[in-house]
Amino acid sequence: MNNNMNISRRKFIGTAAATGSLAYLGGAPFAFAGKDPKKLRFAQIGCGGRGTAHHGMWRKHQLVAAVDTNRKAVDMFSATAMPDLKRYSDYRKMYENHMDGIDAVIVATPDHHHYPAAMLALLGGKAVFCEKPLAWSINECLSLARIVKERQLPSQMGNQGNGMRGWRDVYAIVHQDIIGNVKEVHTWTNRPIWPQGIETPADGEPVPDGLDWETWIGPAPMRAYRKEIQPFTWRGFRDFGSGALGDMACHTMNAMFQVMKPEFDCSVEVLRIEGPSSYQFPKKEIIKWSFAKLGDCPGFDAFWYDGDLKPEKPAAMGSNNLPGKGVMFVGSKGVLISVGDYNEGNVVYIDGQKVEPKFEQMIKPSEGGMYGEFLAAAAGEKPWNSPMSNFMYAGKMTAIIGMGIIASKLGVGRKITFSAAAMKFDNDEANQLMGRKPRDGWEKAYRI
Repeated sequence: MNNNMNISRRKFIGTAAATGSLAYLGGAPFAFAGKDPKKLRFAQIGCGGRGTAHHGMWRKHQLVAAVDTNRKAVDMFSATAMPDLKRYSDYRKMYENHMDGIDAVIVATPDHHHYPAAMLALLGGKAVFCEKPLAWSINECLSLARIVKERQLPSQMGNQGNGMRGWRDVYAIVHQDIIGNVKEVHTWTNRPIWPQGIETPADGEPVPDGLDWETWIGPAPMRAYRKEIQPFTWRGFRDFGSGALGDMACHTMNAMFQVMKPEFDCSVEVLRIEGPSSYQFPKKEIIKWSFAKLGDCPGFDAFWYDGDLKPEKPAAMGSNNLPGKGVMFVGSKGVLISVGDYNEGNVVYIDGQKVEPKFEQMIKPSEGGMYGEFLAAAAGEKPWNSPMSNFMYAGKMTAIIGMGIIASKLGVGRKITFSAAAMKFDNDEANQLMGRKPRDGWEKAYRI
C-alpha cells in the first residue's frame, strides 16, 4: 500500500463525525447530474449474490451500467426490459466509458475489490454505497473516510442495523444508567458458515465458463482458480476476504461503536485460536481490544468470539441462557444483551432476573433506513454526511475491527498497541499488515 494513504489524526474524523451526526458543513451540496431531477443514474458493481439485495435502490431510478466478473450475473438483466444497459466484467473499463453518465455507484463485490471500486467512483465525484466491511485493509478504510470528508460526497456502508431502532434503545439503556458503568462488551457470532482453518492446495482447476478470473483477482496477489475460493467461500481467504470478523462485526459490533464511542487508541490481542492456516482465517478465535478512556469513550474492554464460541455468562443473568449471536454490555448494576446481528431484541438482567427497563429515546429514528438515508443524500435532499453509516463512521469502525484481523494474523500472545497520534501500531510487522501494494494494473485507486 502506498505510504501516502496513511492519514494524520488531524485529517481524520472527530467524535461527531464518527457518530454520523455532523452538523452540515456548508459548501455546495452534492447534486446529481442526471437530466431527470427525480432519477439518479446508477452503476452497480457486483450484481449477483449479495448484490441482488441492492437492486431495489435503483428500481425507481435508472441502472446505466452493470458490472460483474461472472457473465451470468449481468445477463440476469433482461435485454428486452433494459436495452440500453451497458454490461462489463471490469469496472475500470466501465468508469472509463461512463464516469460522466452516472451519479451513484453500488459496490457489492468481494472485500478485496471494495476499496478500488469505491475510490475510483469517489475520485470521479460520485455518491457511493458499499457493502460491509467497508474495505479489505485498515489503510483502505482510512483513505475512503478521508476522501469522503474532504470532498463532501454522499456515502453509505451496508449496515442495516444502523437504520433500525435496536441500537438506539441500547444507547438509551446504557446512557440512562440502567445497568451502571460498562467496563466490558462481548460480541459473538455463529460465523463462519463456510470452511475455514484449512490448507487449500495451490494448484489450479479450470476456470468456469463465463468467469473473468483475472479481473476477479483484481488488486490481490494472483492465485490459480479453485472452487474452494469462488463464488462464496472467498470470505475465509486472507487475500480476498476478512473472515467471520470482517463479515459480521460491522453489524453485530455496531451498537458497541455507537454507544461506547471507542477511539483508535487501544491494544489488541488474540486470546484463542483454533485451526490456524497460512491461507485462511482460523476456524474459531477470541480477540480482545482494550480501549483507552478518551473523549466520549469511558475506557473499556471489548471481546469478539466466532466459530460458535461464546463468553461466560455473568452472574447477573442467573439461569438464563445466551442467544446464538449478539452483543452483551456488562455493567456495574446489571447486564444488557442485544440479540442478533441487528439488535433485534434487547434484554436486561439484574440480580439474576430479567427486568423491563424504563427509558426514554435519546436518538431520533432513521428516516428511510439504510437505503433511504443514502438515496436522500445522493439526491441532494439531505446533507452529504447524513447517512448514519457514512464512510467517516464506517471507515473508523471497520479500521478498528481490522486491528483484530491483524492480531489474528500475528497469533496468540502478541499484544499490539495502536496510537491515534501516529496512526500506527507499536509493532513493525503489524504496520506492514495495514495495507498492501496492489497488483500491476490496479494502482490508479491507490495513488492518492
